[in-house]
Amino acid sequence: MFFRPILSVPNGEKRILLHSCCAPCSGEIMEALLESQRGN
Repeated sequence: MFFRPILSVPNGEKRILLHSCCAPCSGEIMEALLESQRGN
């Protein structure tokens, strides 16, 4: 079973600006952020 690390925004910010292109790897970044929010 794979556990993602809990990600945090630098400097205690509440939001991030994320540029995503149409490449398949950009979806992985968004999935990692969502899973981190859910606590895995």
